[in-house]
Amino acid sequence: MTDNGVPPLKATNSFLVIVTPPTRAPVILEQPASRTNIAGTTAIFSVTASGPALTYQWLKSGAILAGRTEYTLSLPAVTSADAGPYRVVVTNPYGSVTSSIATLTVIEPPVVLQHPASRTNLTGTTASFTVVVGGTTPAYRWVKNGTNTLVNGGRISGATSATLTLADVEPASAGSYAVIVTNLAGSVTSAPAWLTIVVSNPPPVELFADDFTRSGTPGALSPWIAQSGTWTIHDGLVEGHSKAQSFAMLHLTNVWENYSVEADLRFSSDAYGGGIGGRLNPGNGIRYAAWVHPEGSAGGGRTLKLLKFKNWKTWMYNSVNSAPMAQATLPAVGTSWHHLKLLFRGSEIEVYYDGNLVLAVTDTESSPLLSGAICLDTRLDSTAHAMYVDNVRVVSVPKYGPVYPQSPLIHSVRLVGGSAVIAWTSEAGFTYRLQFADSLADGAWNDLSPDLAGTGGLIFYTNAIPSTTRRFYRVVALP
Repeated sequence: MTDNGVPPLKATNSFLVIVTPPTRAPVILEQPASRTNIAGTTAIFSVTASGPALTYQWLKSGAILAGRTEYTLSLPAVTSADAGPYRVVVTNPYGSVTSSIATLTVIEPPVVLQHPASRTNLTGTTASFTVVVGGTTPAYRWVKNGTNTLVNGGRISGATSATLTLADVEPASAGSYAVIVTNLAGSVTSAPAWLTIVVSNPPPVELFADDFTRSGTPGALSPWIAQSGTWTIHDGLVEGHSKAQSFAMLHLTNVWENYSVEADLRFSSDAYGGGIGGRLNPGNGIRYAAWVHPEGSAGGGRTLKLLKFKNWKTWMYNSVNSAPMAQATLPAVGTSWHHLKLLFRGSEIEVYYDGNLVLAVTDTESSPLLSGAICLDTRLDSTAHAMYVDNVRVVSVPKYGPVYPQSPLIHSVRLVGGSAVIAWTSEAGFTYRLQFADSLADGAWNDLSPDLAGTGGLIFYTNAIPSTTRRFYRVVALP
């Protein structure tokens, strides 16, 4: 003990501990989110951060936005100029942190800058309409005549784009065309553009002709192909026979679309009948055919039937077996020569007999025949008979507009005194011109006047000629 009674101090180890409060640099708890706004509305970005004494600075595309120093960024009445990337820097005395990028997308409403222009087109050409628009990601929908929404396919393409294209236009293509433009901000409809169609048809062209003039007897069938039955060419005619209760068919393999096929034909006595066919598929026999049934035929005496064959031997229409598309009653058929014609244009079919239109039908089935070759058909019932055919001719038919008359057929030329009396078949509504030539060597034909109007029957013309003259005649049907 010490002198004063206090125990002496013992030596010990000692430490100096300095306590430093923890730093609190800013931490972002919730990043600003990207957003899409329609132009004119208010876009708001916000950030949630922790830490003492926080300050904020917003940036766009890396550039400081002056005065934008709150935890929220409000952009009123945004336009496309406001679109872009935004970030915020959060700072306090202990440090700073930068947020992830938030993108502002601004949807500008659609506006038509250039309306589609009206136009006039010839049939068979291509018409296009184009609209120029402003706005964000526009969608297009073209309409015809205000309400008919167009769909791509067939002649139509671009029905949902800025340019509408109509290929191979026809009269039904005429009308008004407008486009409805839409996006998330709304829609706008262009002014209508009018399409005017001017019908333009090439003149008829002879596609094929055969008068069955051949060297040798019998003559060669070529280019015809005998599908069934027996066919021979002699004396400038083709003659067809078949076995009992069977068919005889002779055909070409050409493919034509809008055309007429015509021929002169006659039957031996007690014939079942036959006729000509068109739009034939030579591979399976599908075709249209016009058949003449003479008096006493088991097919119906003195009738003309338009048939739609489903193969070489079976006809059917609208799911009814052996049903004709149409039929007409004929005057006396007998064993005389008659002129038969089939005309095809689109799904429309016309049948002419001795110059008169007797059937006009539109194929209402879902699969009209639109192209193909031609054929000659006959059928033997129980009595042997023959069908004779001459002067087969195929002529193109205009796709639109009036149908041209069938080729007139000179019925007879008779000498009466010092004049020739010429008779030929005609159609009402058309005009005919008689021409003559005293020689065929130079190919020159002379007009006889006046032109005569068609009557639907025979026309007679009397032409005085010198007794020593040999004269040739032809008749021209005027469109």
